[in-house]
Amino acid sequence: MTYRTQPAFDGATNSIRYNDVSPESTQYIPETLADVTDGTDGTYYYYVNMDSYRKGGWQLILDGGSGTVTVTVEATLQSDGTAMSSCTYEDVTSDVFGSASYTADDILLDNAEALAVAKYVRIKVVASTSGSDDADWTIYNLRLY
Repeated sequence: MTYRTQPAFDGATNSIRYNDVSPESTQYIPETLADVTDGTDGTYYYYVNMDSYRKGGWQLILDGGSGTVTVTVEATLQSDGTAMSSCTYEDVTSDVFGSASYTADDILLDNAEALAVAKYVRIKVVASTSGSDDADWTIYNLRLY
């Protein structure tokens, strides 16, 4: 939400002027992408629309239970009207964050703004517990303009 001051008359342009007290460029958008307890084995995708955002960050809280939970980050530049879940994604985990994948709690920060050119980011979670289905994962996301 952007808050504005009271309108003021601008004599130079003969107009009424509004000033942003809290411009969008200083705001962030928080989301909980996933909060899964005892997830069944399989592959899960969580999508983030990066359109007009410069930075992104993800907090991974991972508990593989009797197996593993593996997280990778994928991105697409595809911006042709295709639905987010139908775009073609490429794995950028190592390119952006310096690791091929994550299996333990971590915070992933795109300080270099590499994902600013992405239309969408997809967080891929693979749960593998040999059928025990006792893996847990929570993923928090923040985006900055």
